[in-house]
Amino acid sequence: MTLNSKGNPIYWKFSDDGVFEIANDYNSSCNDTVQGTYKLITKNVVSPYLEITQPIGLDGVWQIEKVNKKVLILCRVGFLPKDSTGAPYLRREFTKE
Repeated sequence: MTLNSKGNPIYWKFSDDGVFEIANDYNSSCNDTVQGTYKLITKNVVSPYLEITQPIGLDGVWQIEKVNKKVLILCRVGFLPKDSTGAPYLRREFTKE
């Protein structure tokens, strides 16, 4: 998925094994890729969540607001670590390339 943004597009690529790659986002420099880990949490069918434990700065609990073959919308609704210094709420809207 790529995030519509000015400059270089931001990519998040999810693998089935709980690892994902992020390019050009929060704590990666231009043309740099960092890896993170995630786990799908389903509290109920209507509101699935992703628990991201790495990379630092994007970690926390993200609600999956919309997902289909073309669009992914995530909103961070809570942090995991107590010492996080970033904004508690982040939103990412992606379109599939």
